[in-house]
Amino acid sequence: MSPATSLHPEHEAAYAAALDAFLQGESVAVPFAELQADAWPPAAEIIRLHHRLVRERQDAATDAAALEARAAEFLARTFDACDARNADLKRDFADLTELAHLTTWTYDTVTQRLRWSARALEQMCAGMDSVPATPTEAIERFVHPDDRAYVQAMLAKVIADGQSRELRYRFLPPGRAPQWRRCRAIARRDAEGRVTNVFLVSQDITGEIERETEIGILTAILDNIHDVVLVTEPEPIDPPGPRILYVNRAFERTTGYTREEALGQTPRMLQGPGTSPEARARIREALRNWRPITLEVLNYRKDGSEFWSELAITPVARPDGYVERWVAVQRDITERRRAEAQQRQRSKMEAVGQLAAGIAHNFNNLLAIIQGYGEIALRDIACQSPATAQRLGKLLRAAKRGAELVRELAMFSQQRESQPERLNLYCALNEALDLARQLLPAGIEMSGLYLAPPEERIKETCAYLDASRFSQAIINLIINSRDAMPRGGRLSVTLGR
Repeated sequence: MSPATSLHPEHEAAYAAALDAFLQGESVAVPFAELQADAWPPAAEIIRLHHRLVRERQDAATDAAALEARAAEFLARTFDACDARNADLKRDFADLTELAHLTTWTYDTVTQRLRWSARALEQMCAGMDSVPATPTEAIERFVHPDDRAYVQAMLAKVIADGQSRELRYRFLPPGRAPQWRRCRAIARRDAEGRVTNVFLVSQDITGEIERETEIGILTAILDNIHDVVLVTEPEPIDPPGPRILYVNRAFERTTGYTREEALGQTPRMLQGPGTSPEARARIREALRNWRPITLEVLNYRKDGSEFWSELAITPVARPDGYVERWVAVQRDITERRRAEAQQRQRSKMEAVGQLAAGIAHNFNNLLAIIQGYGEIALRDIACQSPATAQRLGKLLRAAKRGAELVRELAMFSQQRESQPERLNLYCALNEALDLARQLLPAGIEMSGLYLAPPEERIKETCAYLDASRFSQAIINLIINSRDAMPRGGRLSVTLGR
């Protein structure tokens, strides 16, 4: 009885049909031609199936020897095709390793020997008297001392559990600068599940490591600057806009959004009701034309608060001019704009001050004339008409007060400090009230100055003040009280301790 094979029933049927057709003299295609070379059945199974089929057909054949010879020719053609497909596989693999700069080894765990590919021998062992025969020898010879224990441990794990692993290590090629390499270790098992071989594929990743290092340095720099940096896709320009691919830590500090919240969103997440439509239109126009743009724009934080940004958007283009990314750098200029607004206000006040200085100068000349002639008139009629003299005295006190206001204007215009002095509050208040009475309508009654407690010593209360500013403050309070009583009323002022 012929032994059974482990071939798929469809494969057995295909081989049997092709063999019968060939024995009948027909031109047939090689069995399994539609399969990829690496999917062909094992040669031993093909041979076992072939002998079983030949014995079955010999029983009914008139010339068993001729049938066996014809069948042998069919089997030879089958294996020629298999060899050709295997040769194609080897060439494809060689081309792949050449294009991808790969080197390969196979470690036989049974014999504990390491087999080197031709490319591995060429790249690593050129000029060497002997080739390392075991993984331990290769690791000692080619792996950086700081990485040897790590590589040895990873290889041991692959052999122990049969799980494929990837590792990175520093490689020391003879006569050349050290390299970084990525190695993939793939375990192969026998029918009983034991690891019999480990296939190792290695690739030079020195350039990749250098780029990763550069990216790490750039990321550290970007994360430690104060300006917000974000990178987006090139499109779409219209809403919702290009998605955010990267933000630095300054973005998180300034906006309140975390990196995870920002990635995948669009920069429009920072815009709000106060963002200028004109600024938005300018940004869209620049992006549509792939042009850089710098402008100031009002943005919004996660908590809804506003901040002003100086925004610079720059396209990152390929050599053919196609924009691959947009890089936006934003600087919080809220404080700068506030300082500029304050400076503008100061400039306005300086202009007002200059105007006030001119007015004060001219008004002071007028007051000097009034005071001069008033004092002459007071001397002339002091004895003749006491009532008129009293009214002239009030006029002179008002003129004096006007002179003090002129001095205030001069101080404002020239930014001079006030002139504090020891001031009797009782006398200063009475003088201010006397002037203020002239500003009150008939419907408001203002009594004299009250003392609290009603003691004479209160009249001696003094303070170190600027007389003019104190008088102006009292008059301003009285005017405010007047404005608060449009229908009239009673106004009282009390001096106390």
